[in-house]
Amino acid sequence: MDTISDQQLKKTIRMARINTYKTDLDVQDKDKWIGTDSASGKTRNFTAQGLANNFNQTGKIGIGGQIPFKSYTAAPNARLAGTISFPGGFGDQTDFSTITDFVFSEESSGGIYVVDYLNYLEDNAIFIYDLSDVNNFAKYNLTSLTPRVSQPGFYDATVVFVEGNGLFSYNTYYGIIEAQSAADKNYVYTQGSASNTWVINHNLEKYPSVTIVDSGNNVVIGDILYNTENQLTVTFNAAFSGKAYIN
Repeated sequence: MDTISDQQLKKTIRMARINTYKTDLDVQDKDKWIGTDSASGKTRNFTAQGLANNFNQTGKIGIGGQIPFKSYTAAPNARLAGTISFPGGFGDQTDFSTITDFVFSEESSGGIYVVDYLNYLEDNAIFIYDLSDVNNFAKYNLTSLTPRVSQPGFYDATVVFVEGNGLFSYNTYYGIIEAQSAADKNYVYTQGSASNTWVINHNLEKYPSVTIVDSGNNVVIGDILYNTENQLTVTFNAAFSGKAYIN
């Protein structure tokens, strides 16, 4: 019977040098690597999904209420699930301040159904920011959210730019989160009937900024009179209905 010497056996089971393995930049949930269990000191396989679960459960890098989307700036008839894009597609390097419409996937980039939360964000202020560079961001008022009839699984969102810095770029991951906070109170006022004078009781106890849109979500400029810290009056040249975003 043939036998294998100790030296031959060592050569047989010797692993290749780490720097000879190919680099895989497409990390999947079930991808594995070897590490040490801190409790037992034993060697274990760990997965990308396990690491993500740890981050989510402990809040090491997660932000409550954040929806991650991947930007899409190609042909509109081929937009992908998990993306944020424009109604007409394309638009790489678009200044945040010029954007009035987005198309949101019903799923986040992680494949999670997020429509219920998106519906909650309607009529609220939202932040959109680059997950790799928080200096690239925008704050908008999300004025409407409707299913995209021509493309099931996607929603048309109308936004009004408030402030921000930077550009919307191709193949970038963005986080979307509600901009409301206890330190920055805001109020949405709805003027249901056409009028050229809107008296708004916001009760924010401050002299807030005001953005007005008509029923077609077009920004309208009016004369603002701050009656008190809790009430203001906006006067227009013509009567119309719409909403006022008070921040």
